[in-house]
Amino acid sequence: MIVRCARFLLDPAENTAPSLDPSRPFGTPNPLGDIGDAAQVRTWEGVAQLYCEAQAAIPLFFAHANLSPGKYFITNLSMRELTWITDDPARSIEARLREMGIDSDRRFSFTPEHLALIRSVNWRWEGWSNAAFEENKIWPVVFVDAKRTYSVTQLQKNFDWEPDLDEHGYHQMTDAQRELVWKVHRELHPAFQVFAEHAELQAGSYLL
Repeated sequence: MIVRCARFLLDPAENTAPSLDPSRPFGTPNPLGDIGDAAQVRTWEGVAQLYCEAQAAIPLFFAHANLSPGKYFITNLSMRELTWITDDPARSIEARLREMGIDSDRRFSFTPEHLALIRSVNWRWEGWSNAAFEENKIWPVVFVDAKRTYSVTQLQKNFDWEPDLDEHGYHQMTDAQRELVWKVHRELHPAFQVFAEHAELQAGSYLL
């Protein structure tokens, strides 16, 4: 229920990568209240524990949940929030949405390539301080590493590429593979959002 409330933004640094929104991770600037409402937990200790557990659960969810290819609405973000990084007054919002894989009726087309890329990301959750929170109201959140966004080994496995290693043991992508990754990467933000809102995972124990 908590993952369903997640809001992702696109970190513009380096290669760009999705991050849980540190100002409104689960809907409002009061994520502990959002979690309490979603899980029907009414103690500070309970919601604080669930907040920390959610940070671990989100990478687990993205590693193991499944979503069938198809078109999905995005509920937790506005179209403005999805396109802010590509804002260009000379281009219509419709043109910007099309570049992100979102059609005229505001649905995103999720593909097996999006799932393969989602399975390949490197997650991080850095330390934080009370002073940083008090000054900026920024919550500690999980995010995808914008500098080292993907595991090359996982890309090779998830896209079912034949091994082609260089002298250092790293996979060498062909021009076609590199073009595919960049195309899907440009659509990663809405892919993350529909995955959080619509993918399914049975309750149970999973290996991170």
